[in-house]
Amino acid sequence: MLFTVTKNKVELAEAEPVNQGEYKATKIKFDFVGAYTGLTKKAIIKDLKSGKAYELPIVNNEIDIPAETLTSKGTATVGVYGYATENEKYVLRYSPAPTSFKVIDGSYTEDVENPSDLTPSQAEMLEEGVQKKIDEMDDLEEDLIEKRDSGYFKGDKGDKGDKGDKGDKGDKGDKGDKGDKGDTGATGPQGPQGEKGNKGDKGDTGATGPQGPQGAKGDTGAKGDKGDKGDTGATGSQGPQGIQGETGPAATISVGTATVNFGQTTSSVSITNSGTASAAVLDFVFNFAFADGNNVSY
Repeated sequence: MLFTVTKNKVELAEAEPVNQGEYKATKIKFDFVGAYTGLTKKAIIKDLKSGKAYELPIVNNEIDIPAETLTSKGTATVGVYGYATENEKYVLRYSPAPTSFKVIDGSYTEDVENPSDLTPSQAEMLEEGVQKKIDEMDDLEEDLIEKRDSGYFKGDKGDKGDKGDKGDKGDKGDKGDKGDKGDTGATGPQGPQGEKGNKGDKGDTGATGPQGPQGAKGDTGAKGDKGDKGDTGATGSQGPQGIQGETGPAATISVGTATVNFGQTTSSVSITNSGTASAAVLDFVFNFAFADGNNVSY
């Protein structure tokens, strides 16, 4: 028989007769659909007549039907669950709804009028067979545990599951204790002093300062009468050059008074020197005329 297994249900895909009283004659095979890869899977076979259920490990996606569920005709169910191992703990992943199958009449029955007694040889054979099956189950269990621990059953990563509902907001945790202040680190050693740098180049000469204001123009002398032109005298010999005189003191310029006149006929500026040629004192007179001709005297 073949059953298809999803995360929600187990369904019979291919039926096969199962007779009452048979022993390991019919296998149940499983076709797992979805994210069962890497999970440990087990089957639950339940005899609905007796109400007893039997758990079997699923190896290579198949199991033998337990003989205990086939002692009489009727209905049995088959279910599956899968789990993962996380931090040495089993975490249930899928537990789909089981489905049923029929157990039909078989030749074997316990209700016979003259049951034959087992001979010593038959009893020994039966006991030996039972013990052999027990040993096989023990070996199988040990093999499964070893494979589980070694990661043998870990397959490809399964499909991403559906997003779960948002959980309730947890209570606010207690405030943690303040940690101790760490020790101050030791001061590192002072680095070596660098070499003395070379003397820099001489800077460029600064720009020439602005030119001072022009001095006042001197008065023009009276023009003398033009005399008669005399005869040209003979050219005399050149005399010796005189000794250069000492440099006189530098002239100074300062500002004297500044007079402002408004409402004049024309606008003008006049500058006069009330000082000397070597110590000039400049007096300024500013005359302003209004552009509309409305001159006002002040």
